[in-house]
Amino acid sequence: MSTDKLHELIQSIKEGKLQANGSTNRYMGLWRPERLSYDSPVVHYQSEWRFESYRRKLEDKIQKLFKSHAGLKHLEFKPLLFINSKNPEDPEIKELQQRLMKRATEHPRWGEEMPSAWIPLDLQLTMKVEEGTNVISREQLRSLNSKNESMSLSEKQIETFLEVQHSLGKLLYFNVENLRDYVIISPAYLVEVLRSLVTEKQFWPKTGRFLRILKTLQKTGFMDKEDIYHLWEQEKFVHILPYRKYMVEMLVHLDVIIAPRTSFELSSSPLKDVSRFLVPCMITRTNDTKYLEKVRLSNTSIVMAYKFIEEVIPPALLYRFLGSFITMWHVKNYKEKNRETIMLFSDLTVVQVDQSHDIAVQVKGNRVVVSLVHALKKRTLFQL
Repeated sequence: MSTDKLHELIQSIKEGKLQANGSTNRYMGLWRPERLSYDSPVVHYQSEWRFESYRRKLEDKIQKLFKSHAGLKHLEFKPLLFINSKNPEDPEIKELQQRLMKRATEHPRWGEEMPSAWIPLDLQLTMKVEEGTNVISREQLRSLNSKNESMSLSEKQIETFLEVQHSLGKLLYFNVENLRDYVIISPAYLVEVLRSLVTEKQFWPKTGRFLRILKTLQKTGFMDKEDIYHLWEQEKFVHILPYRKYMVEMLVHLDVIIAPRTSFELSSSPLKDVSRFLVPCMITRTNDTKYLEKVRLSNTSIVMAYKFIEEVIPPALLYRFLGSFITMWHVKNYKEKNRETIMLFSDLTVVQVDQSHDIAVQVKGNRVVVSLVHALKKRTLFQL
């Protein structure tokens, strides 16, 4: 099984890999559930007994690390696999393949029969992927379908085909405005698109405008649309440029990037008119202001707290929550001493409803605390 096929299988059964560098005594303390990690190759140890001892030691550390974590039931790490990605004959790669196949066969839709009329179009798309094509337009799809003569599908049948294949993870298709005109026929391609924006510092370009864009993104969480396009001008991402408008629309649809509100008017601007986006998962700085202590007071605020049963709040939920706020209101600029701070942190976001009212959303462990704040007195809040 090729590396690409392995990756596709991982995607289809919705599993991720927790990877660590076995050459050091460090391990990953926490991982981002929505992101795959591509780490450096794990080295082999000279002594077999030391290797097995270290394997058990890491297994115990992972068990201890996640013992009270809601994600423990989703981790399968016994035995822990050490894979040498430079050796295609590594026996532990075979073990990984067997595990993935076992998980795939447990999928509720495994072995489900496919309408025979779908087979020609399915084979055509598979051949396109093998040729290196990742994205096709609906027009190109219709053209492929028309070559199947007596087994060509109607427009309604094509729609059903796309939706079912999407649900199985074989392609990506969103039947919504501005997205239904293209199909990503290789789901792994989405990783490339995400990697172009959301990437670890060690993989950043070393100089030039590319580096400045990523530094600004890490510092503020914001990125201009033109900067997104400029990042895609890098040689390794230039293949994205022909679909740049579609990709931006898709990233917004998936809440990877968010179009902030640009005015206090009720209606939002069309996405084509939005010039700046927020990238929530790149916001890593914690709140370093005194806003909560100085502004959120008992006589000026109404506070509501929501506690989750699970010990960890899924990041995707917070991103969507954050997105709903900043698409309705401005992110607040808070003046404190001799500095002005954009109130956008990994654990706190404050939006300005109007000149007298703020909404603060704070994350504390498994609690989300929402505060309605008035500049003078909280009685006025009931008039909102």
